[in-house]
Amino acid sequence: MRRRVRVLFWMGAVVLLLSLAGLAVLIHSRRVEPIDPAKAESLADIFGGAATFPEPVYKGVDSSSYYVTMRDGVRIAVDVNLPKGLPEGERVPALFSATRYWRDWDLLPPLDLLLGAGGDTRFFCSHGYAVVKMDARGTGASFGSRGFPWSGNERRDYLDVLDWVASRPWSNGRVGARGVSYEGTAAEFMAAMGHPALKCAAPMFCLYDAYRDIAFPGGVLNDWFVRKWGLFNNALDANTLPDSLPWLARRLVRGVEPVDGKDGEELLRQAVAEHSANGDIYTNARSVTFRDDVARPAGVSINTFSPHAFAEQAERAGTPLYAWGGWFDGAYARALLSRFRGLDVPQRAVIGPWNHGAASVDDPFLPDDAGVQPGETARLWELLRYFDYFLKERGRRPEDGLFYFTLGEGAWKRTDVWPPQGQRRRNLFLAGPGQLSFETPESDGEETYKVDFRAASGSSNRWRTQLDRGAVRYPDRAERDQRLLLYESPPLDGPLELTGSPVLHLYLALDGTDGAVHAYLEAVDEKGTPRMLTEGTLRMLHRAESEDSSPYPVPGPYRTFRRADGMVLNPGEIAEAAIEMLPTSVLIPRGHRLRLALAGANASQFARIPVQGGLSWSVKRGPAFPSRLDLPVIPR
Repeated sequence: MRRRVRVLFWMGAVVLLLSLAGLAVLIHSRRVEPIDPAKAESLADIFGGAATFPEPVYKGVDSSSYYVTMRDGVRIAVDVNLPKGLPEGERVPALFSATRYWRDWDLLPPLDLLLGAGGDTRFFCSHGYAVVKMDARGTGASFGSRGFPWSGNERRDYLDVLDWVASRPWSNGRVGARGVSYEGTAAEFMAAMGHPALKCAAPMFCLYDAYRDIAFPGGVLNDWFVRKWGLFNNALDANTLPDSLPWLARRLVRGVEPVDGKDGEELLRQAVAEHSANGDIYTNARSVTFRDDVARPAGVSINTFSPHAFAEQAERAGTPLYAWGGWFDGAYARALLSRFRGLDVPQRAVIGPWNHGAASVDDPFLPDDAGVQPGETARLWELLRYFDYFLKERGRRPEDGLFYFTLGEGAWKRTDVWPPQGQRRRNLFLAGPGQLSFETPESDGEETYKVDFRAASGSSNRWRTQLDRGAVRYPDRAERDQRLLLYESPPLDGPLELTGSPVLHLYLALDGTDGAVHAYLEAVDEKGTPRMLTEGTLRMLHRAESEDSSPYPVPGPYRTFRRADGMVLNPGEIAEAAIEMLPTSVLIPRGHRLRLALAGANASQFARIPVQGGLSWSVKRGPAFPSRLDLPVIPR
């Protein structure tokens, strides 16, 4: 009996400690970090502008929520957060975002009383902004249903809510859109719609081409992400917390926050019941192979909700954009650069050494404590400067251009064009068995590789951070590379800066009719430790290069990914696969070797091609078949 009592006591103590730890984490996430003079000066050095920031004017937040009725009668849940103590008659600008991940959580008491508004809300309210957030149609506490993300109805809802926000008695009629990930794409769609109240937008860590950037990189289904994201959304839309969230969170959160008022709980139940008609994103994705396929049961193609397909509309609107991204955030650095190069609107953009949302610094050459962030906190201060100019007409206009971080060097740089001026392309050839060389090979050869379908990039790769915002790490590449076909250069005789998108030109023959190539570029130090630099993927079915005009500039060959351009292989046919690798900026130290690691599968992340059975490659090289890496080099 005593033993049972002791066990129960210690179990209770552990639960209490975990609860307190969770409370501490939640409270910390709601803090607003003050800007000290040194950090302000550092931000000015990196991004320009004055080395001072305005002091907060207000302390605290007054929050309320409403149902706003859309043009078709659907009620959308909206939160309004105002600076506490805002004088009667005072008018302020609004920062608006639309989410499908709940505009706020309904926390168990007393957490709901202790925590209050989130850190970014408190930050902007303290500087004289209203912060407005809506649950997208068919999600959270909003009514309606959704067949797919960012539907036409959802985008029209943005306009209706913008009308409502601009008409509030506290509004000065000027609105800025902002958001990370889903909310970032929503902000980009808002910018393209040309609402007169919307003066600027900050789409951060988000896609531009939904097919290439997230769902089908290189034409290969990003199976792990789409499946997990679908399950995550299905749980939220049923007003339950996904199983993937920590145990403690699922004990402290009751669901989405109901809209204020005595009928809030009942209206929430009614709204959630309507969500049962929502489409399943994974089912839709599995019905698609080509860009122009109509997903079933959604009944639309992926371009229907891809921002790049609305470029002409965005250019007519001319809304200024301030985009943020990270080199290790899936393919979203490429998305940012596609938008930066292809969209003719005023643009300011940042790419740092970050994962999704800049929650961690992921420079493979620098220690975690190297102090290279800005990160999440600096983003708030930079956005404050941006919004102050466009929504309050305060300060100098922030300079357009791209600010990017060079990995391994720890240096921030600025350019008006991408790739930066001075970039040269340099070939690194597959020159012999397991060998790379900057010299043109003199003889032909080939290697045979039996695809190992167990090959994987691990659970902390660049694609998974887009769901959990976890740090991107590849701690066991040496072990994982043993399953891959490897080619390696001699030690570099000096530092080598790669800034841009490498392109792999690979000649190979398969003993099947289709397959996927997953190519990884690594730097290997003197001890033999590989560090991941970038990667590229291509499904051989989509290898055809098009002479059509690309909707935005691409660094390698343009592919439409349309059904009419699909090319099934003949077994044994030698085909060229030009594989665009994801962009990067990295300084590789002297003495390191470059390693090209080739795989036919990534079991951690991507769909298996073919679905069953084995597959073998014959990789060709030499003068007749010049397999090579086309590297983007900045001369030193």
